[in-house]
Amino acid sequence: VSLQAYVGRVSEAVVSTQSTGNCMDPAGTGNNANLQLNRCIAPHRGDHVFRMDSQGYIRNKNTNLCVNVAGNRDRNCNTNLNMYMCQMYSTTDQRWQIEWSSFDDCAFRIRNKATNLCVDSPGNSNPGANANLIQCTCETHPSSDHWFYFIPTEDRICKYTQHSGKYLPHMVDHQTVYASLMSAQQACSRLGDLCAGVTRSGNSDNHSLRKSSTLVNSPSGEISWLKGDCVDEKYHPFKQEFM
Repeated sequence: VSLQAYVGRVSEAVVSTQSTGNCMDPAGTGNNANLQLNRCIAPHRGDHVFRMDSQGYIRNKNTNLCVNVAGNRDRNCNTNLNMYMCQMYSTTDQRWQIEWSSFDDCAFRIRNKATNLCVDSPGNSNPGANANLIQCTCETHPSSDHWFYFIPTEDRICKYTQHSGKYLPHMVDHQTVYASLMSAQQACSRLGDLCAGVTRSGNSDNHSLRKSSTLVNSPSGEISWLKGDCVDEKYHPFKQEFM
């Protein structure tokens, strides 16, 4: 099944940006704590774990607070997102919807039902930790930092060894290019035997998933990470078109 089908069967998840590989993370445990991006924690536990219900509320597992637009239905771009006591009424700005991309089976953006704006990271794909999340006009370009990945909390964690000046042949079918090594390795780990490792193209940030485990000399200075032993964190194998 594709990720769209799988997401409906998992109650909790970590939400990671496609562009940086960082994860949604509350900056504190109380009302008005900023919602930010931070380095992902593996295994996935604690305040990086969220649950989205059928009404569109995104609730944090650790604090039981909901992702909230600061202010009252503020429709301005750059309005800060924070965590707040869940407001169970129809006019709240705490209800969100998932919109899948047309270029990547696993990428989605998160649009607010009240403001019609999307979750956004300030700047242009800032890879640093502790970047506060805001809302802004929804973007469609594949390189936008509006795109996120869903990472199940029941996950597979694998070791990788780096090999400079090498590439791995044959890209994984239906694969996309990842902007961060972490995101690419997370996807490769969950694909099991369908993915042998990750290759980065020269000095770019393009990381692609590869089928073959045979290391080949690269004339363009590529770098590869060969997948090794994996440890299952309550992992249940499932076949996917791509993840």
